[in-house]
Amino acid sequence: MAESFKTDDEQAEAIKKWLRENGSALLTGIMLGLAALFGGKAWLQYQEQQSMAASNLYAQLSNAVSQGESAVATSVHENLLNEYAGSSYAVLAALQIARLQLDEDNPEAAQAQLEWAYERAGDGPLKHTARVRLLRLLIARDELDRARALLDEVSERGSYAVVYLELEGDLAMAHADYATARTAYEAALAAYPGDLPGRSLLEAKRDDAARVGGEGAA
Repeated sequence: MAESFKTDDEQAEAIKKWLRENGSALLTGIMLGLAALFGGKAWLQYQEQQSMAASNLYAQLSNAVSQGESAVATSVHENLLNEYAGSSYAVLAALQIARLQLDEDNPEAAQAQLEWAYERAGDGPLKHTARVRLLRLLIARDELDRARALLDEVSERGSYAVVYLELEGDLAMAHADYATARTAYEAALAAYPGDLPGRSLLEAKRDDAARVGGEGAA
């Protein structure tokens, strides 16, 4: 029993000695751990606040665009870019501003906004949206080589397959390649989900390609 107490005493003394020698480092480690824990929470809260602020600005901008308030939309857009240029809301804002500029018959400025949005959209649905809108504008402005290159960049079309097939048809029509256009529109119609509103427009495009190409409407 005495031997056991002696062993315990020795162990206690060894622990005290270790704490004397390493206590400062241990305390520092604990403090750093706590700082990381609470600092991480603070960072998440900060990120949430930033996202909410950017969201509020985007809502203001979207409302201004829908009301045709160009000056207000432009001002809010500048604030959003100054504060949250790296956020997805900045990309969404660029898409909205492009829409406003098209309404004001300023396609060059709209294209610059769409190019900016496309370059910063990352991957996913937002990238597809920016690309599709840019493609439509490029085709409308007869920048067909750029449109072709942009279409060729798409590796995974996913749920946007129908839209890209339609754009393939639009691009072929712009090149007066009516047979290719009709084939693209027919492929888009075959992949079209149900009787959504855009189906009638696709059918009209297909029939127009057939008519102009001398094949007769389907």
